[in-house]
Amino acid sequence: MVYGNRMRPVILGTAGHIDHGKTALVKALTGTDTDRLKEEQSRGITIELGYAFLNEQIAIIDVPGHERFIKNMVAGVATVDYALLVIAADDGIMPQTREHFDILRLLDVTDGLVALTKCDLAEDDWIDLVEEEITSLTEGSFLENKPVMRVDSLSKRGIDELKAAIIELAGRKKEQAPGSIFRLPVDRVFSMKGFGTVVTGSALSGSVAVDDKLTLLPQGEEVRVRGIQSQGKTHTTATAGMRLALNVTSLGVDDISRGNVFATPSRLNPTFMIDASCRVLENSPVPLEQRQRIRLHIGTKELMARAVILDSDRLEPGQEGLVQFRLEERIAAQRLDRYVIRRYSPQITMGGGRLLDAHPQKHRKRHVKEVVNTLQLFGDSKTDKLLQQILDQQKVLPFDDLVTRSGLSAEQVEETIGTLCIEGDVIELEAKGNRHVCPQKVYEEFIEGLVAKLDAYHKKYPLRGGVKRNEILASWKKQLPDFLIKHFVELGLSNLTIKSMSGDLLARYDFSVQLTKKQRAAVQTLEETLRGAGFRPPLIGLLAADLLLDEKQTRQLLQILVDQGKAINLEGKIYFHMAIVDKGVSKLQEAFKKQTELTMSEFRTLVDTSRKYSIPLLNYYDSKGYTLRREAIRIAGTKLYAKE
Repeated sequence: MVYGNRMRPVILGTAGHIDHGKTALVKALTGTDTDRLKEEQSRGITIELGYAFLNEQIAIIDVPGHERFIKNMVAGVATVDYALLVIAADDGIMPQTREHFDILRLLDVTDGLVALTKCDLAEDDWIDLVEEEITSLTEGSFLENKPVMRVDSLSKRGIDELKAAIIELAGRKKEQAPGSIFRLPVDRVFSMKGFGTVVTGSALSGSVAVDDKLTLLPQGEEVRVRGIQSQGKTHTTATAGMRLALNVTSLGVDDISRGNVFATPSRLNPTFMIDASCRVLENSPVPLEQRQRIRLHIGTKELMARAVILDSDRLEPGQEGLVQFRLEERIAAQRLDRYVIRRYSPQITMGGGRLLDAHPQKHRKRHVKEVVNTLQLFGDSKTDKLLQQILDQQKVLPFDDLVTRSGLSAEQVEETIGTLCIEGDVIELEAKGNRHVCPQKVYEEFIEGLVAKLDAYHKKYPLRGGVKRNEILASWKKQLPDFLIKHFVELGLSNLTIKSMSGDLLARYDFSVQLTKKQRAAVQTLEETLRGAGFRPPLIGLLAADLLLDEKQTRQLLQILVDQGKAINLEGKIYFHMAIVDKGVSKLQEAFKKQTELTMSEFRTLVDTSRKYSIPLLNYYDSKGYTLRREAIRIAGTKLYAKE
């Protein structure tokens, strides 16, 4: 039962009808009276959650049995490993016994024991009948054929045997990886003199250490962990499965409440909607109606929600279906979290289930069939199908977010993604300091669409070497993040599907401009003309007249020079040869070695041109960082001497 260098932590939760002796039993087992409130002690009933420790391994949560405090009971057992169903021998099974037992099953508690208390107050024959009733109640459940321990808390009859049975039960807990995300649903918050704010709860996953930063959800406030206690002992670190008291900084008692969650920063996002599988109890007196307002219990939180049933009009008792819960408050939850729903009024437990998607979109009627198919995959136990479905929805996710959304361990996701990469189903990339994952088919759809656009462009403009990168990629900006588009283009270049041309142009890899002999001669003439014209290049009309071509044809031939990086086009009508542009940069370098400022008039004189040419040319130098404009003058830009 070793867990790291300590015993594997186990949390046992009590359940049962009011006045069936749960608190007295916990005291007999541990020596701790969990009724700490004055009202609890004066009334002789448990109202709030109580905590005690059987040994260094086993923590016990004592829950209230009164029907008015069911929400506290659910908060208590929502994070337990095992259950101790407590039934008084003199009373037998009562209404809250059944309701508590239903809640344990809905929360997917998988193992436990039954304690038959107050046995000194009942005859053996009567106790035998109660045990038969218990057998009937637990048939087909996680408590079927489990020991029914006869005890009496006052005389201590059977207490040692029960304690031994609990220890044996705790030894059956399987060791699990703690997970990469620390989560602690708050069930109690208070202030301690000299320490400040303290919160308690059961760590669902992950690990935490002193001085770690955590985020309080859904508020989003960040705190630092000043101290950690578990079972009355101080720790420097703690891990999943432990009952913890965290001393946190920055927030006061009034800033935190039961139902809040402390989590690893930037890993959980609060949500107003959750998609879930939902089973209505067979013994529920009412069905779950479409858009019914219900009480949702998840973790240690109770909140109001509307149930939008996706695959039917209503769920009758005993039926199971898919439901989107639209919440009246934000919560922080993960896929596979268990929950319970209760009727708004009168308050009765109706059913529950598990989350399938903690961050769904608001579903519309026309999309219901598709949504149902998707959620069925979310409920699939095969991790590869689940991860691919999540990625298909999101297109790309950081690896850590994929772990969070899937509810799987980082190790499971790592192994599955590795296999999917080898099989060519997903792509991994580094971006923004994070490891990202996306489906291969997202890339295939992108590159197919890009090639189709390039084909259309080449057909329309056969004399152009390619299309500007930003222009052709603009249609994907709303669909994919910039870093993914960039990565996909790099993949396309490396796969020889597309190619990059000078001037930041993209073209199909197998495309090239096909010129006639006359066109090649005209392009050569244009280049020589622009080079010879220096800083006073002829306008398009004059160039066209010299070549005996129309202006449209001349523009197409000039664009070839631009695509080849031999010329630039300024303001759509002036073309400079790049050798002349570079000569202007050299003249600027020499000028700024002698002076710190340059006026427009001085620049015109420097390159021996007119205002018509100097303004667009100097604006070009500004845009490239060779010069910086300061009202009417220019100063040297950072790129000017990098050109040397």
